[in-house]
Amino acid sequence: FEYKLESMAQGDPVEFMTLLYPHMLIDETGINGYRSFVRAVLDVEEGAALWHCYVGRDRCGMGSALIETMLGVSRDDILADYLATNLTLDSPASICYFEAIERALELHGGFKGYLTGTLGITEDEIAAFRERCLED
Repeated sequence: FEYKLESMAQGDPVEFMTLLYPHMLIDETGINGYRSFVRAVLDVEEGAALWHCYVGRDRCGMGSALIETMLGVSRDDILADYLATNLTLDSPASICYFEAIERALELHGGFKGYLTGTLGITEDEIAAFRERCLED
């Protein structure tokens, strides 16, 4: 994998990112990182959670997609939120990156299956999170 990414870095950057994106979530490091991230957000009992990275599109964008999935946000709205990065950054978010993640997560049951199956977040935890965040 690393060799393939390295060789692609010399070529088309869109192709490189399309290959890289799924590995952010499905490699062991990504699974452990996103499990810790989601658990940290779930553990916030009051107040707010803040997450960020250098650009805010890649790792944070996918983290946001996971949180939005737990909140019941539609796929179209999650995608629109992800692509809104393009309003403020020169380093563009691309629908092909997002779709590469979706294809990779099909084996995990999509974003929701990734949360509940791969990351081990329970339906009860998701329901409690939704209730806490979406209360009237």
